[in-house]
Parts: sequence; structure tokens; C-alpha cells
Amino acid sequence: MSWAMAGALAAVAGTLLATNAGVDRQLWIVALVALPAIIVGGLDSLPGAVIGGLAVGVVESMVGSYQRDFAPRLGDNVASVSPYVLMLLVLLVKPYGIFGTAEVRRV
Repeated sequence: MSWAMAGALAAVAGTLLATNAGVDRQLWIVALVALPAIIVGGLDSLPGAVIGGLAVGVVESMVGSYQRDFAPRLGDNVASVSPYVLMLLVLLVKPYGIFGTAEVRRV
């Protein structure tokens, strides 16, 4: 059911974006940041997704603020890459996310 709802909402969003019916062109950036937020929190945990979204938002804003002072040679778009760096660091430590549950398969 959730896959059907996600597909329907994606179809509506794509239609609105294609017709330019009051939808901002930069809206696709939200989808690019939502993926690391969900994976950081854990794919099967709703509170984890909220915590992951907060963590990604804090990291992205801090990198955007302090990067110019401490590492100006990296360029201006490091803040947009920082959610994926956070996601990789969390997945190295906890492969199922912060609040995700590990699946145990017995053979």
C-alpha cells in the first residue's frame, strides 16, 4: 500500500512539475536530501527518519556556514554533498541506520 501511495504522489508531483503549476523548479533538491535522511535514521523506523532528517539538516547548515571559514578551497557546493558524506559515515558504523533493526536470516 505504501508503494502505491508513493507512486501516486510521485505521479502527481511529476505532473505538477511538468506543467509548472506553481511548483518551484528547485523542489527536486528536497528529494535528493530526503534519501540520506531516511537511510541515516533507518529504513524501518519513523522516529529514526525524523532524527535522521534533523541530523542531515544540522550537518548541512553547519557545513554551509563554517566551510567558507575553515576550508574555502573545497568550493561553494560542499553543503549539498554533506548529507551523503554523513550517510556514508553512519552506514560504516551502523549498516541499518541509527534506529534501524538488523535482519537476522538463519540458513
